Amino acid sequence: MKLIPTTLAFASILALAGCAQEGAESTGATAAQETTAAAPAEQAPALPEGFFLAEAPANALTVSQARANAKAGDDIALTGYIGGRVEPFTEGRAIFLVADSEVAPACTDACAVPWDACCVPRDTIAANSATIQVLDADGKTLKVDLKGQNGLEPGAEVTVVGKVREANESLLIVDASGIAANGGGSATP
Repeated sequence: MKLIPTTLAFASILALAGCAQEGAESTGATAAQETTAAAPAEQAPALPEGFFLAEAPANALTVSQARANAKAGDDIALTGYIGGRVEPFTEGRAIFLVADSEVAPACTDACAVPWDACCVPRDTIAANSATIQVLDADGKTLKVDLKGQNGLEPGAEVTVVGKVREANESLLIVDASGIAANGGGSATP
């Protein structure tokens, strides 16, 4: 009678070992299939060819002039400095803020971060700044950092060429098709 329980115990051990090995093989096959089926790594989005301009167009408006006259759909060239707040770039997106150098200037003597224009009232900065963005072919903001590219830094003077997306008394948004860095800018510490 002892033979039957021992045989059953041995058969159970073999069955469990077989299940465990089958599970390991299927897990290995699943992992291999997932690795093979994984999509190739996505390339980082790139700025359009020729995006950085060798020189600024001569007919560029100040940000304040653009705010006063621009309408959605207008082709525009505007000039100002990258600033108006401590961090004018949006991390991971091709978006930054440009402020008017004359009406809302950087505060080189009064502010620890000159390009945030701490000596200028916030409502003056808001009324004299523009949001600049770079879009992909689908009309979505590119997922790329502009900060540090081709001289684009907080405080840098730039000229932006593009199309006005939205313009009203509260904001100006420009879809940039080109940017010229106008030198280092005086707003850097």
